[in-house]
Amino acid sequence: MHLDMSKELEGQIDGDIRFHQKIFEKWRKEFNEERPHESLEMKTPGSIYKESEIEYEPGLVEFEYPKNYKSRNVNNRGFVNYKGKRYFIGNPFNGYNMGIQIDRNGQLNVWFGNNLLGYFDKESLLLVPEKNDIFKPRKKRKVLPMSWRISVTYVGRLDHWDLYLKIIEKVIYLTMKYEINFKPTSIKDLKKIDKQSQKNIINKIEKMSDNLAGDIKKLTNFTPEYRLRVGNYRVLFEIENNKIIIYKIKHRNDSYK
Repeated sequence: MHLDMSKELEGQIDGDIRFHQKIFEKWRKEFNEERPHESLEMKTPGSIYKESEIEYEPGLVEFEYPKNYKSRNVNNRGFVNYKGKRYFIGNPFNGYNMGIQIDRNGQLNVWFGNNLLGYFDKESLLLVPEKNDIFKPRKKRKVLPMSWRISVTYVGRLDHWDLYLKIIEKVIYLTMKYEINFKPTSIKDLKKIDKQSQKNIINKIEKMSDNLAGDIKKLTNFTPEYRLRVGNYRVLFEIENNKIIIYKIKHRNDSYK
């Protein structure tokens, strides 16, 4: 089921998260009710599925971390407060507690349960994703591999958070995607800049949508809170949920006036 989901859905859908959910619901209905499966004697998962009699008690999971880790909760805007600074980690983790591990070089490694997500950049105050395989801070007991005969399961309705969890289990880290919004003032600023610089700025702004890539810094006592440096120009923006809102695009001599 996960392989089918990966091949048919992962990275194949354009649009916002609501559109993603709509496409997934259509795929789920087809998988459960229309596709016959050989391992189920050509029956559909929905035709043999039975609801569990055990009542589900919803609630967030509270993770336990080693004693040398600092546990911090993610607020409803995707931020973590640590030693007087506010680091952005992402809205999928709202309400959950992350483990912050300080390594011998002073780097702030960020864990979600047994998964190393990356580290906090102390200048931009953003999460830099881990590029290598997920490391395990504690030993986990071994389990036997799943039987090949039990190869199809009924796909229950997944909300966005469940999708994130399943992706994290399968890949090294979920790359955050952001929607770019321009305020009218930023469009006016852009029109005043020469064409070549315009192209460079737009290119850098587009790259920001992929996990906030670029020369980004969190500003102190200034609004908007973030700046992107593009040569002699500064793009001033805010982060709201999964949106990057561009407020100003100014020459460095005029950007903070």
